[in-house]
Amino acid sequence: MTIQMPPPAARREADARERHRAAALELRRELARVERALEAGETSDEREELLLALQRLNDGSYGICVECARRIPDGRLVVMPATRWCVQCAR
Repeated sequence: MTIQMPPPAARREADARERHRAAALELRRELARVERALEAGETSDEREELLLALQRLNDGSYGICVECARRIPDGRLVVMPATRWCVQCAR
């Protein structure tokens, strides 16, 4: 009995879907946190950034730098899930 591995393209698609789900979950958690803070009277520009990130997630442009169109590294997205820029363009 041999175990067949999915083709590389299928693995990449599955990985991309998993990253998409994880990003959506994190963005929604952050949005809920910011909305609770706003209800408590705090001010923040973060809500708009999170909503824009969710929109990019829905239209397929999440994780792509708005300046240079390169992929934003996953590590940066983990730390700053709503970021629009790669490290080089953010400087």
